[in-house]
Amino acid sequence: MELIKLDIGSITQDPRTQPRAIIDEYIVNEYRLDMMAGDQFPPLVVFSENGKHYLADGWHRLAAAKQIGATDIDCAVKAGTIRDAILYSCSVNAGHGKRRTNGDKERAVKKLLNDPEWVQWNDHEIARRCNVTHPFVGKLRSSLVTVTSEKKYITKHGTVATMKTGKIGKPKTETVLLLPLEPVPAKPKYDPLNYRVFTSPVNSLTDHLQPATIDAIITDPPYPKEYIYTFEQLAEQAKTLLKPGGVLVAMAGHLHINTLIDLMTPHLKFHWLGCYYMPTGSHASLPTYSVSVYWKPLLIFSNGKWPKTCTFRDVIINDEADKKYHEWGQGISGFRRIVEAFTMPNDTVLDPFVGGGTTAIAALDAGRYFIGSDISQEEVSLTLARLEEVV
Repeated sequence: MELIKLDIGSITQDPRTQPRAIIDEYIVNEYRLDMMAGDQFPPLVVFSENGKHYLADGWHRLAAAKQIGATDIDCAVKAGTIRDAILYSCSVNAGHGKRRTNGDKERAVKKLLNDPEWVQWNDHEIARRCNVTHPFVGKLRSSLVTVTSEKKYITKHGTVATMKTGKIGKPKTETVLLLPLEPVPAKPKYDPLNYRVFTSPVNSLTDHLQPATIDAIITDPPYPKEYIYTFEQLAEQAKTLLKPGGVLVAMAGHLHINTLIDLMTPHLKFHWLGCYYMPTGSHASLPTYSVSVYWKPLLIFSNGKWPKTCTFRDVIINDEADKKYHEWGQGISGFRRIVEAFTMPNDTVLDPFVGGGTTAIAALDAGRYFIGSDISQEEVSLTLARLEEVV
């Protein structure tokens, strides 16, 4: 293996060596912003044969490098053919990078089951090569279907007939692999049944919603000192509405963090202080403190014990500003990352300060159910109109 910089244009991205079922554009964007900030990434892994370089690991990193206009990139170059690159790609991301999905694992196993040489390996060997369990391989192998080959011919009477050829010089049947490499991801739908938006002050949410029905509350309340009381009301309502282990993520201003946590902890368990990083766009300035603000605190609470299944990155990157619908509006991409960090598909997300509807769009786009409210009928109407545009 040789560590060198390769010209990006010389790297071949063959679909057969792609380890992922789909490219995650949000990960690409995070990597792009990290690269712009000067972060160092592990080298790509490529297999080189006769001057051709096949990418086997690092598709998200390469996409991010292209977006920032890089001309070369660090690579670990191994001598080998495209088949070596394909085989190597089946095991990557098992212990680093974005965690593999079941679709990624299936894709790796299907590469080997679709190959006339590798399919002869037993389930344990394929499992070892793909970093999965052998029952996982066995289940996919059972998806192989058996068909009988056919051949059409013209009879002496001039009619068309079909001859079964599977038995000619072969076993009784011919095994054919019908395992598509690319699973079709379910695309979340903007459907009126998937959301509800209504007018209500934050301290009256329990008049509209049933207890223990919300998986996560993701919201951006007003920051000025005169609105501090709304954070306490929010936590009090969340205690009733959140399911056990449900999560509250509230964006906040910097100046009153200690006070806000003190007000909210009698009702919920404080878990962590996250960072909502805003590297682009205009930034607030606090002359009293001689600071230009590039991040916002995320107050992260849980209703009881923190769910062990929820592991998150405590820095959320937002790469866009969106003040079109509200003067305090946030970018959809950043809020979608928050939604995906703290919820699962089909979870119910509540935003009781719905404003211009950013959380609504982000939640629905990520395949979650959404409930929103606001004390302002004008902002509720604005959010509903915005949702109707995309339904």
